Amino acid sequence: MYPSWEVAVELERFVHQQNLELYRKLLAGRDDKDEARHQMLLKLLADEVAWDRQPAPEKKQGSPAPF
Repeated sequence: MYPSWEVAVELERFVHQQNLELYRKLLAGRDDKDEARHQMLLKLLADEVAWDRQPAPEKKQGSPAPF
């Protein structure tokens, strides 16, 4: 069985990948003229991409899961 921190990290990675896919899909299929929505999606995508560039959290002995 995996320690709870490993499960939490894997879940966080999964959600991150799903977010990237969704934001890219929504931007690619844009057929409306809602500029505010477009800008929001660009910001969300930029935030997710920036998350990729952050160093991975180090495992600390006895640390609880990040959630």
